[in-house]
Amino acid sequence: IKKAVKARARGNDLFKLGYYGEAEKSYNQALALLPEKNDVAVVISNNRAAARLKKGQYRQCIMDCTFVIEWARMKSQNESKSTITLLEGDISIRWHDQLGKALHRKAEALEKMVRISEALQVYEELIRMDAGDMKAINGIQRCQSKEVPQPPPRPTPAKSSTTTDTNSSAFPGLDYSIFEIKQVSNNEPPPSKAVAAMRARQAELAKEESERQEKADIVNARIDTWKRGREKNIRALLSSLDTLMWPGAQWRGAPINELLEPKKVKICYMKAIAKVHPDKLPSSTTVEQRLLASGIFSVLNQAWDDFRSNNKI
Repeated sequence: IKKAVKARARGNDLFKLGYYGEAEKSYNQALALLPEKNDVAVVISNNRAAARLKKGQYRQCIMDCTFVIEWARMKSQNESKSTITLLEGDISIRWHDQLGKALHRKAEALEKMVRISEALQVYEELIRMDAGDMKAINGIQRCQSKEVPQPPPRPTPAKSSTTTDTNSSAFPGLDYSIFEIKQVSNNEPPPSKAVAAMRARQAELAKEESERQEKADIVNARIDTWKRGREKNIRALLSSLDTLMWPGAQWRGAPINELLEPKKVKICYMKAIAKVHPDKLPSSTTVEQRLLASGIFSVLNQAWDDFRSNNKI
């Protein structure tokens, strides 16, 4: 356990410095030294979830969080919020805090994956734990603004008396139109500008989500083709990045013969990351371009972690 705790401490230091890939590797090393079902392993899995969230590895982050949440719920059933469990290696665990951290990370990962209804459920659980959790409150507000309510199914129009099949009726000759509800026109005022804007935004989000689902397979195929055989070769990835970048990105690539020096690789990598960082994309970026940027961002980050480790940058 002491070796695992030491690897975890190293991972925490790397995380604070922003070296999320290296931090994840340290957490992996720590977890390899522990049995899967272990209190310390749960805490380290929560740390790894944070690193994976920062790297854009949302599915892996959710897997870690789900494991932590289940364990923390079990542990906290008979413990108060202030209970502290002291373990070997000088680790103090507050299971209520571990649960809250894992829920926050899971909700954020779900939101990033545009799984809005699932993210909303997690944020609501956080509010039940702490009604004053402003981070969860803000998350709920974001999710509610993104949710697109599904319209109710249209009712099948009733057949009029002129189209009723009297031969199949139990009461032939009966005029069924007397049972039809006549629509009465009411003089309701037109929707306000705020309502109209909300409806327009909902329609826009619905269109965006439909396009996202439509383009996802195409984009994933392009990303797979680009990275195949180059996953750990950042020079090859950067020199061929122009095959994925869209014109609006204004990407000026570099041939591989200009990426021989590690310093030049770092400069090119930093420029590429700045172009595809999810938080730095302009509002005019299309759904397909955002999907491409997300995939490029993840692949380059993993390749850079390997390159920096091998070259001691």
